[in-house]
Amino acid sequence: EAKPRLGATPFVGYDEVEAATEITLLEVGGAAAASAPTGTAVRFALARTPFYAESGGQVGDTGKVAGADFEIRVTDVQKDEGLVIHSGEVVAGAARGGAVTAKVDADKRKDITRHHTATHLLHAALGRVLGDHVEQQGSKVEAGSLRFDFNNPGAMTREQLAAVENWVNEQIHAGHPVAIAEMPVDDAKKLGAKAQFGEKYGKSVRVISVAEGSVSRELCGGCHVRDTREIRAFRIVREEASSAGVRRVTAVAGRAALALAAEEAEVAAECGELFGMARVEDPRAIDDIARELKVTRKELPARLAQLRNEARELAGKLLATLIEGSGDLAARVDHLQTELRRLRKLNETKQAQAAAGQADDLIAQVREVAGVPLLAVRVDGLDAKALSQLADVLKSKQASLCLVLAGEQAGKAVVLAAVSKDLVARRLSAGNLVKQLAEQLGGRGGGKPELAQGGGPDPSRLDAVLAGVPALVQQAVAGAGSAS
Repeated sequence: EAKPRLGATPFVGYDEVEAATEITLLEVGGAAAASAPTGTAVRFALARTPFYAESGGQVGDTGKVAGADFEIRVTDVQKDEGLVIHSGEVVAGAARGGAVTAKVDADKRKDITRHHTATHLLHAALGRVLGDHVEQQGSKVEAGSLRFDFNNPGAMTREQLAAVENWVNEQIHAGHPVAIAEMPVDDAKKLGAKAQFGEKYGKSVRVISVAEGSVSRELCGGCHVRDTREIRAFRIVREEASSAGVRRVTAVAGRAALALAAEEAEVAAECGELFGMARVEDPRAIDDIARELKVTRKELPARLAQLRNEARELAGKLLATLIEGSGDLAARVDHLQTELRRLRKLNETKQAQAAAGQADDLIAQVREVAGVPLLAVRVDGLDAKALSQLADVLKSKQASLCLVLAGEQAGKAVVLAAVSKDLVARRLSAGNLVKQLAEQLGGRGGGKPELAQGGGPDPSRLDAVLAGVPALVQQAVAGAGSAS
């Protein structure tokens, strides 16, 4: 009812982070209210607002709105057909309609603008490094990070990621001007401005040009820096599959990028000391090691120290076995083999324990595809037996489940599928899934409808293969439906 009465909210936040305005609508529990006491969650509209409403991938602003004797903490801002709806909590006094001062959290807004302009630079860099086929498939711009989805047939190489990151930082340090202009949409298209994924545009559009368009030019309604030097720094955190044929880059800019670089350098120095190295050539390589060992960056030094001590203990035991064994060589070798079998058994137990520790985190990633609870994830470093043990733990936590586990082990790809009985009744088959996945990995596999294993020699395709699992499940369910 309020939308047609109030109309679209004028946004003044491109130029102001603080504005005199008035509350024109106050709601408590979804109903209009004359006032709201301290501690009450409220939704409200303003006559004009400096708060950016979430859109175009950019999150909404936060901040505060203060009246003569009350204050509201703003935690979320959304747009409803042009009407900007602010959500928050009354933290002092009793909120009511009338004159107020609206103040955006300026530091957070600045961090958001750094990440938004960095997203445009990332888009341009991906096109330059990977090719003209790159198109945006979605984005998320926040104060602490950015996420950018784009079409690409496979994972990016380390060299490509480095080239993208280096190019973006070159543009940042070059101090390019960032110009913002309103123009007819046809004029923007003639200039070659890129459109944002999923956005609808009117006759007039806002165009963001970096270096007069020689670096980047996009249609965008978001908030941006005015000079690329304001971004300060850019770092890629990871690159991964988002869906079939779509990759996702997560990155940080500004203060978050500088903090990441400092943390990486500190952890790299600790890791270097463990192995008597004066310095680590590439501090960012520690993230690859951390992922492989399934620990956080900060946990890595302690985990490496543990591995080093275990290796020393193992070497000492094997040496003692050779020296202290009976005089007969055959007996010594037999004793050594017995010790190796014991150590392998110990390693398998540790693998199983580590896998079980991941179970709750993995179960949280289950999502429904065509009515099927599906979990398709990558777990590197587990052999076939450990994968099977992890599958048993996961199945014990969720009765109805289509499960696909895949990873790299000893330079090869391994894959396991498990399907609960209720889903087998819907014509889903673990054997069929593994057969199709293993073929994509250059290998083979199969098994029963409820459990199957396989693998292949090409682990580089694991991410792409896993990204395609939802489509295979949809096909299987659709085929079962048509068959019935």
